[in-house]
Amino acid sequence: MEHQGEITSLAWSPDGLVIVAASRDGTIRLWDANGGFQVGSVLSGHYGEVWSVAFNPKDSNVLVSCGKDMSVRIWDISRACCLGNLRNRHTRKVNSVTFSVDGKVVATGSDDSSICLWSADTGLLMGEPLTGHEEEVTSSGWPGSLVWSPTASLLASGSDNNDIKIWTVEGEVKANLKGHRMAVTSVAFNPLDENILASSSVDKTLRLWDIASASQVGEAMEGHEGWVLALAFRPSDAATLVSGGSDKALRVWNVADRKEVGKLEGHKDRVISIVFSPTDPNIAASSSADRTIRLWNTSTMEAVGKPLEGHKAFINDVQFALDGETIVASSRDHAILRWSCKTGELVNCLLRGSIVQVVKTVTSTSKIITCRSNVMYVYDMLDAEAGRCRACFKASSNIVAIDVSPPFICLGGAQGEVYQLRCDYLVR
Repeated sequence: MEHQGEITSLAWSPDGLVIVAASRDGTIRLWDANGGFQVGSVLSGHYGEVWSVAFNPKDSNVLVSCGKDMSVRIWDISRACCLGNLRNRHTRKVNSVTFSVDGKVVATGSDDSSICLWSADTGLLMGEPLTGHEEEVTSSGWPGSLVWSPTASLLASGSDNNDIKIWTVEGEVKANLKGHRMAVTSVAFNPLDENILASSSVDKTLRLWDIASASQVGEAMEGHEGWVLALAFRPSDAATLVSGGSDKALRVWNVADRKEVGKLEGHKDRVISIVFSPTDPNIAASSSADRTIRLWNTSTMEAVGKPLEGHKAFINDVQFALDGETIVASSRDHAILRWSCKTGELVNCLLRGSIVQVVKTVTSTSKIITCRSNVMYVYDMLDAEAGRCRACFKASSNIVAIDVSPPFICLGGAQGEVYQLRCDYLVR
């Protein structure tokens, strides 16, 4: 019952209660954000990798996904059912999916160089696919090049053919922004003025654009020594822009004059994504290929606390909880980890893609027994290596029941088998 491929996309439900992850194994799984255990059934139906997932910002039960099979699926997670399979429009894999902020429109970008707008209510295509890009839209290698404006009236798309297009919800091209010399990696609307867009590129620059005039604002913002892969506006005043890339550094920019005002160093490999805290406008988090997340104060230009460690591979995505108290990240190691922003300590691992069917504590000891799929694990939570697995037992089918009655542990399997194990041997 584990993900058999890397986690490709991560989303937090609008109510903050559920974390959803998509995987290359073709499945989507949901976890309780506080308890760290999987909830509901595995959402399956895609044929091949699932590349992107997004919640309806107005309904925590509605999720949309897209993937290699060229389809877009809408899910009701409360019933674990697919509400609609939107097919036969894209002709190559669908890389990115996003809801408009009002929850009424779903936008998808594909390797076929098109964008489709779908009605979230009916699942019907809103007009013909939007075409005009000469190369892939939002290649899965780029973190954020298909985004809605704050009022959901405009959609921005970046492409491997170096340009950015601004679309209306009616499917018309409002602006075609040209200036980057290489692929566009990320775009972001000014949160307080959707006429202003920021973009980053493989050409080592960031650029600001005036959408109304379809023109670049001033000179390109230069300073990075490699590809610029991620950027984010400070949401409270939009006066600050933070970027990161293959030179391992984050750079802080004054939006008004496009000047660099700070450089944040500490990562040992390329910066993949940047996100601001929803509760403290000065705090930003960055994820990196060095397997860590770092918190930064973008006003004092200082690192906040220690690096958040625990992942064993490239980190794909990072997000804050709605209360800003914790942060969650997904990785190519198939795991989702959650840390406390205050202490920097790992709060929990969302089971590395596994489903926990049953959890049992052993009375008068610090031992916890969990069963995931067909394996039982015993953990000691109080020793010097708290949380390390001390013993395990593998059954022939999924373990669906457990009881502890010293000196025995009894397990029940999905195929009717019963196992009786010596408790004093396993939990001593």
